Amino acid sequence: MLREKARSSNFIRVIDKNGYDEILSYVKEYRDKLYILRVGVKVDVNFKKLDLKKANRALLMAVPANFVVKKGHIYLIQAIKKVIETQNCNVYCYFFGKGLLEDELKLTVTQLNLEDRIFLKGQLPHDELIELYRSGKIDCVILPSIVTDDGEKEGIPVSLMEAMAHKIPVISTNTGGIPELLEGGAGIIVEQKNSDELAKAIMKLINDEKLREELGEKGFEKIEKEFNLSKIVEELLYLMGNN
Repeated sequence: MLREKARSSNFIRVIDKNGYDEILSYVKEYRDKLYILRVGVKVDVNFKKLDLKKANRALLMAVPANFVVKKGHIYLIQAIKKVIETQNCNVYCYFFGKGLLEDELKLTVTQLNLEDRIFLKGQLPHDELIELYRSGKIDCVILPSIVTDDGEKEGIPVSLMEAMAHKIPVISTNTGGIPELLEGGAGIIVEQKNSDELAKAIMKLINDEKLREELGEKGFEKIEKEFNLSKIVEELLYLMGNN
């Protein structure tokens, strides 16, 4: 029915390039009806990140993702272990979420003696997570996503968009629509299922405060330009009114 739906529609909205290419492969004759119109997040265009600089402050990372295979938490746990063994630095990580893998992840954290570095904090209410971002306490958001054996993968994660909208540097993997979000230096992209690359990316941020600031600014610019919910609503209303 997809071709029939395309024929009778005024326009077709897709949210990323992968979706565009997939739909186009079925309805090439309706190419002119296809529009890439993102999923967006609220953006405060006047947002200023709080400056919490102080000597020897620990680097605090966050992973806002439920405990499911697709999110790849296990590779980040391994990466944090490598970072500590290499640099013995003050780096900590909050896992915000819930899911079937929680007990398995807790066991891995214990086996690697990381109980004082990685904290499974449960599912944080959304407004509390956003306030944590606004506070300037989170130095980096990481999403170590993978493509599962049955082909499940990310789209363009809202969890990364929200961090970027608060000028927080992000690290993620080359899966699904993530490269589309982080291209152009808006974040650090590493190979999926690769704890060594994750560790190197984390160490870059630990050792280069200027890089953290640059990634935060570029990420914010990307979200404000392409993923700003207010702009997306305006574009959607325009398409509805002119087709």
